Amino acid sequence: MVRSMMSYSDLPTFLWGYALVTATYLLNLVPSKSVPKTPCELWIGRKPSLSKLKIWGCPAYVLKGNPDKLEARSKLLYFVGYPKGTRGYQFYDPQEHTVIISTHAVFLEEDCMKTRDLNFEEVSSDIPIPQESQPE
Repeated sequence: MVRSMMSYSDLPTFLWGYALVTATYLLNLVPSKSVPKTPCELWIGRKPSLSKLKIWGCPAYVLKGNPDKLEARSKLLYFVGYPKGTRGYQFYDPQEHTVIISTHAVFLEEDCMKTRDLNFEEVSSDIPIPQESQPE
């Protein structure tokens, strides 16, 4: 799951720890084969809300703390996870190489989905198909 999250986004590989924590968070929200309830549901006694889920690595405009009078009020950052103990999200700033936590963000998930044009026909045509040998 972490490998697919990292390959789908264009984020640097040193953020793999954030992808791992996010994957763990997501796996706790889905049921398993052995137990029909989710781990989160077993722990807190009710079904978890899935409204907070976002695409890992998608861009978002995050509100700055105290911008100058003529400076932009938001900055384009990338979503990298859900912090523990807060209601916000974690964002990676590629210019400053930092991760910040913010609750005020506008996610560009639709733009993220449109830019990721995957062509499965090209991938499948590159894979060699082994020919079965006829017994003699």
